[in-house]
Amino acid sequence: MEVKKNPEVDGERVRLPLSMLGFLIIGSLILASFSYRTPVEDKSARQNKKQDLDLPMETETKQEEEPPPPPEDTPPPPPAQEPVLDEELEVKENEDKDPPPPIDPAPVKLVQEEEPEPPQPPIVDFPDVEAGFPGGAAAMKQFLIDNTKYPEISRQMGDQGKVYVKFVVERDGSISGIEIIKSVSKELDREAKRVVRSMPKWSPGEKNGEPVRSVCRIPINFTLN
Repeated sequence: MEVKKNPEVDGERVRLPLSMLGFLIIGSLILASFSYRTPVEDKSARQNKKQDLDLPMETETKQEEEPPPPPEDTPPPPPAQEPVLDEELEVKENEDKDPPPPIDPAPVKLVQEEEPEPPQPPIVDFPDVEAGFPGGAAAMKQFLIDNTKYPEISRQMGDQGKVYVKFVVERDGSISGIEIIKSVSKELDREAKRVVRSMPKWSPGEKNGEPVRSVCRIPINFTLN
């Protein structure tokens, strides 16, 4: 048995999908029309662009400098005039004033140069006769006992001992050139020199019967009791 197709039934089946496809295409076109925007050019930008096109190009031109005008000949300034005094000045000498007295020169003092002292004769180390204290060694010992003063500070410090003194007996018996050749303390040395300086004149040494300068050495003993 042959089956025949009904054309109305087939048309109904195809119509629905085609209708859906049509609606889809139409909706897509409408959506695209709303999302597309026509670019609008700003009026102010368009005017500025037009002005930029209308402005001519500026070219930098260098202006040539004009040379300065030549200096004008100026007349020299007039010479300065010296002031002229209308009144004449009269200078008169003071006749009433006494002249100053003459100045007496100061007297010039003449300084007489002192004659240099004659050179001292040499010291004789080994005279024929030794110099001696007047009265001998015993008298000198007694003189030292009577005239020596023990310094108080040396007593407090407990200083004691022998101070050896050297001196020169001149030709006239006087004493000079006192030196300490062996020291005990500063105070005792000073006292020993003072005592020797206070001695009376000695008998000078002799050489060939003539007085000579000679050196003497004596000890001065400082002892605490």
